[in-house]
Amino acid sequence: MNWRAVLIVLVALLAINVITAWPMMDPGFPFSLYGSREDFGRSPVTAVVFNALFALVAALVVGVAARRLPRSGSASPIHEDTHCPDDFAKRPRSDHEYIRLSALHRDGRCVPIMIGVSYGDPVYFSVKFLETEEQFSCEAPDAFSALCAAREKYEPLGWRFLCNGSRRDCYAFDAQLKADLGEQVYQLRMGKAATKDELVGLFEPADEAAVGTLEEQSAYFERWQNERRK
Repeated sequence: MNWRAVLIVLVALLAINVITAWPMMDPGFPFSLYGSREDFGRSPVTAVVFNALFALVAALVVGVAARRLPRSGSASPIHEDTHCPDDFAKRPRSDHEYIRLSALHRDGRCVPIMIGVSYGDPVYFSVKFLETEEQFSCEAPDAFSALCAAREKYEPLGWRFLCNGSRRDCYAFDAQLKADLGEQVYQLRMGKAATKDELVGLFEPADEAAVGTLEEQSAYFERWQNERRK
């Protein structure tokens, strides 16, 4: 919820009540925004109706304006970015993607998260925990590097993102990263070359048993390279 918008609307309604209702109800008040008390008759119902109408219009205007205010995000180890996923669509980038995934905690909790990616140069990335609204955002050369930055922040806190980009046996190469900005990763098999047939979507869901840490992923990649050199 945008609490700033709620606060602005409440303050606006309070101000409208003071400006409209009080002068109309108090015959001793020297000024009324809409004229004298006699202009509306002796019945307070007229003043209340006018107050409600103007309050409704003002609330609609203020509410629409407040929704356009940006909300801040978190700092990134790659590049600090204070934009949330809702703001990605406003960026001048070639492609935007939103993916709903799950994050698994070491205590067994599994919670929904929303990934936002805006592909371009650089790639803008954000992950949001939907239950708590905890959020991280950054920009990076490619989506795989951005995901690794998010994992670097949350893995020490016990979280693992259940997608192919977090699998122990998946990795991305420099040439492939330049070609598709990290939208896909190779699912590596020991002793076998990485081919297009092994490409899988970076953010496609993955089983928790296949997901590992950054260190485990890097170690698997090094073993795969050593096997290829033999």
